[in-house]
Amino acid sequence: MADNIVKHQAYLQQQWLDGYAHTIKHVERRKAAFNKHILARSPRVVMFLPGQLVQVYGSDMRYTMASIWKLIPMWSCPQWVVSRDRNSYTLETTGSREIDHL
Repeated sequence: MADNIVKHQAYLQQQWLDGYAHTIKHVERRKAAFNKHILARSPRVVMFLPGQLVQVYGSDMRYTMASIWKLIPMWSCPQWVVSRDRNSYTLETTGSREIDHL
């Protein structure tokens, strides 16, 4: 009897591991399909170099219920790229005020 319980527990554990492996495989397939779709639309990575002018989109106000977002501009004034660290930029306004890590 005890031997059957141990076998059944091992079987349940294996079923759980198989289900988990199937879930991971499914997620990887969906991620690959999504990435393929996105890269087909815009197959480029945009990197800004120091000295370029950029504008920052203020998406934080877009999803609020405040009516002020209808009146304020969603894009910032032009800003200079001072430096780049991986996917983070240090910007400077045209009035020489530095803005860290956007």
